[in-house]
Amino acid sequence: MVGYISPRASRLIVRKEVNPIESLDGIVLGLFHNSKPNADDLLESVLVALRERVIIRDVVRDSKPVPSSPADYEAVRSMADACGAVIFATAD
Repeated sequence: MVGYISPRASRLIVRKEVNPIESLDGIVLGLFHNSKPNADDLLESVLVALRERVIIRDVVRDSKPVPSSPADYEAVRSMADACGAVIFATAD
């Protein structure tokens, strides 16, 4: 008899509510990218388009040091604490 072990991890789905954002006017906006080429350019284009529509009080920028590594928990937590909304971009 032949047996096998699945390499797939079991899935654990945890549902979390996110804070609803009623308006972007007056917020501090976080821009976070994965350090791939053009990701910063993509976020800059999004920021320009948003500024045509809403008043953004300030912008906080950060990125992962290496595209293939996970985002540092403290960097993500810090941005979440400082910003009313965060946009994460990945681009090539």
